[in-house]
Amino acid sequence: MSYAPSLFGDNAPAPLHTPASTDASFQARSLLDLLYDGFFMLFLLKNGREPESAGEFGTRIQEFLSDFERGAKKLNIAAEDVYAAKFAFCAAIGEMVLSSQFKIRTEWERRPLQLVLFGE
Repeated sequence: MSYAPSLFGDNAPAPLHTPASTDASFQARSLLDLLYDGFFMLFLLKNGREPESAGEFGTRIQEFLSDFERGAKKLNIAAEDVYAAKFAFCAAIGEMVLSSQFKIRTEWERRPLQLVLFGE
């Protein structure tokens, strides 16, 4: 059975164990902790886990980044650091999708998340 974070959609089962999702006492203490599920998703993309829809995938990533930003504010992390982390994360996603043979690649080329969120 393949496991994927919720960024892939409702039909994907939750990972067996991630600190962010299974340990009620886990508290994010850094940007790295806040991006845990995102890094796991990047790992899955790199290993061929294909999103079903570019639109839904982009929306889920935007929701994830909104949660990330809220978590960073709770930790009093500098806005510049949060912006840079979001930008780098979106760039990594773009590279993964554009260097793949995924069905969403063509649509992602026309409307990458970095362009949507950052105008670049």
